Formats: sequence, C-alpha cells, structure tokens
Amino acid sequence: MLREATNRITRTANDAVHAYRRASRAIKTELERPDANVETAELMRTRLDEARARVLEALAVANERYPQVENDAASAAPSSPAAEDPTPD
Repeated sequence: MLREATNRITRTANDAVHAYRRASRAIKTELERPDANVETAELMRTRLDEARARVLEALAVANERYPQVENDAASAAPSSPAAEDPTPD
C-alpha cells in the first residue's frame, strides 16, 4: 500500500514538473511581448515557484524510507526461545 502511494505521488510530481515547464515557458513568452503585463507575469512566476517548491518537498518526503514501518516490522519479528531464556536446560 505504501509503495502504491509513493508511486502515485511520484507520477503526480512528474506531471507537475511538466506543467511547471509549460507554465514557465508561457510566463517567459509573456514577458518578451512588447505589451506584456509584467506585474501579473511576475506574480504568477512567484506563485509557480512556490508551488514547485511544495511539489518537490512532497516528492522528497515520498522518496524517504518509512522508519516507523521498518521499526514496527523489526519489533514484530518473532524471537527465538533461546534468546529469551539464556539459562541452559
């Protein structure tokens, strides 16, 4: 279940990267126009950069290991009876 969630986050982040590139090119094109609305384009660039940072942060979190799950699995592992009682029979 965690792997599927991580894969979905990764796919969504990849889609967001492509959308970021398209939007970034559109802003650049707008700024190159002689009658450009510079203030609006710069505001959009700021918002776009903030959104990109949030997506990258989510992707970084999704790519981390899940230490709580690993700790739970280690503590749930059965122990041998010899390890529990060190005195010989």
